[in-house]
Amino acid sequence: MFLKEFEANFISLFCRPKRFEIRDKGILIHIETSPLGHHLIVSTLVFSENNCIPPSVRKCAKTNRFFEDQKFSPYLQVEEEAYYVYLRQKIPVLFPEQALGMVKKFIFLARFWAIFLKYFAKKDLQSLPKVSLV
Repeated sequence: MFLKEFEANFISLFCRPKRFEIRDKGILIHIETSPLGHHLIVSTLVFSENNCIPPSVRKCAKTNRFFEDQKFSPYLQVEEEAYYVYLRQKIPVLFPEQALGMVKKFIFLARFWAIFLKYFAKKDLQSLPKVSLV
């Protein structure tokens, strides 16, 4: 499902608990409705690397509070076994329009974190000493 389709069907998606995915400009967002439909649990992969998570990326993921807004508090979560970092968020659905706005804000932040973490990972790799095999 793409973002435009998600927007068009937003209210009908809360009839019963379910999971679905939306795509927006290359980002895959996983959304799950809570059993009573009062919350959306939203997540997306923002960083993955083969066989390691660079130190600066790990440091960013340990910072749990990015925003002072109590209604909007996404967080980064490291999945050690797979070397993934996810951005996750639990969004209250008091007013559907407000929740839809928060999903859009989450997508914007997911793009930001993907770029930001990639930048820091690249910087970490560039700072490693060069090793000669000769």
